[in-house]
Amino acid sequence: MAERRQPLQFNQEDSARLNQGDSARQQERSRIKEQLADLRRRMPAHSVKPEFIRQLEDLEEKLAELEEDKDGA
Repeated sequence: MAERRQPLQFNQEDSARLNQGDSARQQERSRIKEQLADLRRRMPAHSVKPEFIRQLEDLEEKLAELEEDKDGA
């Protein structure tokens, strides 16, 4: 017979640790959004170099991953 599990209980220290993780993710999202805005400002209207596109795609992927983590948490 399977042993019955006790529900998880969080104390204040656990909650603080979780909030720090949320804060760090929020800071990371903000930093990436700032980098995206800067990159878009610097991007020329025509003849965009592949490096710009690569950087833009990388940052957008990172931001999407952080957003998915936020939604999944």
